[in-house]
Amino acid sequence: MAKQKGVIKLDGTIGDITFYKSQDGFLAREKGGVPADRIKNDPAFQRTRENGSEFGRAGKAGKVLRNAIRNLLQNTSDSRMVSRLTTQMLKVVKADVWKPLFIWLVVIRLKLEPSEIILMMH
Repeated sequence: MAKQKGVIKLDGTIGDITFYKSQDGFLAREKGGVPADRIKNDPAFQRTRENGSEFGRAGKAGKVLRNAIRNLLQNTSDSRMVSRLTTQMLKVVKADVWKPLFIWLVVIRLKLEPSEIILMMH
């Protein structure tokens, strides 16, 4: 990721380069990547789809936990907490041996609705 150092700070897209502002300053990135349709259908991207599914489950589990401790988080100002929590939840999802215990803890401790349990398991 490129950082802008000049006097003129850009925001927007010029050609294939997108300029934007984040909490880290003014940044630039180049457009690229594989078309979404190919990732969805090409057998070569099967593992990519599996990784996306695991990441989705980790994000949902993190959201359930954040909602459960929302009162404790109200006075915090950590803008990267969600990404760190998702990273930790992804480790739990990938470990898979912890999955039954993890689901049990979430269900029992947080008193989830049946629809939330189903979302976490898929």
